[in-house]
Amino acid sequence: MPTQNAYPDGDVAIGDWADHTTGTSNIYAAVDEAGTANDSDYIITTGLGMGPTSATTVKFSLGNTVTDPGEDPGHKIIYRARLSAGDGRPLTVGLYEGTSLIASAVTGTGLPALTGSFVTNTFTIPDSDANNIGTYNNLQIWLTAAAADNDDEVQVSQVYFEHVPSPAIILSGVAAKAHLLGMFD
Repeated sequence: MPTQNAYPDGDVAIGDWADHTTGTSNIYAAVDEAGTANDSDYIITTGLGMGPTSATTVKFSLGNTVTDPGEDPGHKIIYRARLSAGDGRPLTVGLYEGTSLIASAVTGTGLPALTGSFVTNTFTIPDSDANNIGTYNNLQIWLTAAAADNDDEVQVSQVYFEHVPSPAIILSGVAAKAHLLGMFD
């Protein structure tokens, strides 16, 4: 089975987030790039001053492009983010099935801290948590910027879900094809 990716295809809720032009409709389009991220097209925390003083969550639905891989290893969220102002507002990156949390991690704790430059990071979903995914057609990515001072801004230019098959699955697929072709009979 090849690597599978699911990109944001809709806004479920935007909280105090907007796109880089301060638009509040279809902000998922600012982070849904396949391949190379576009850092001039991003989402940003909004509110009074330069950023909200309470936690704020944006929730994105994912396209129904991933089928159950039949294994728990290899589930990831890839995200590209930065702290554009302030002194260290944490970002929680979470994978949900509908409103049920599958797994989450926080920058500066389980994930690298945000810096002043866009950096691509990977949140690997623990195998035991990936095992709790019941269906892949209702996955969502939630990004929560923690409560902070008014001058703390978080920007995200890309986020998506990825499943990379384990080498054993790839090799078993190769062996099965070879067997079907009579190569090992």
